Amino acid sequence: MATSKTDAVKHGSGRKELGVNIRYASFAITAAIAGAAADVIEMLNVWAGEVVTDVKLISTDIDTNGTPTVVLDVGDGVDDNYYIDGSTVGQGGGVEYSNVVTAVPKAYTANDTLDITVQAAAATAAAGTVTLVATITS
Repeated sequence: MATSKTDAVKHGSGRKELGVNIRYASFAITAAIAGAAADVIEMLNVWAGEVVTDVKLISTDIDTNGTPTVVLDVGDGVDDNYYIDGSTVGQGGGVEYSNVVTAVPKAYTANDTLDITVQAAAATAAAGTVTLVATITS
């Protein structure tokens, strides 16, 4: 298992916002990451005192096999699939919204990150882009 970080997490900003309380980050995923189960990409910082009310995962096709197998989760340092569990969005590209009934809102009492975890590796891994968009209030 490897952990990768977006620039937003590396530089501690995590404040790249689309509008009021909407934060996002994109990551150029490599075939090596898409092809490795349990790899983690730390996408966005969440600070103590903030509440995450919604997340959206956007992915290009990162598994070009005729029978793709890549599965992605979105969570945090406590629960790797808190927001999105078992997304197949990377199998053809598209958008996945929070799909866990108990997912939101979540108040953070300590600093954390919103992460994408490769739950199941790609059958034929391909480079692409994953983007995470989160609605976060203070």
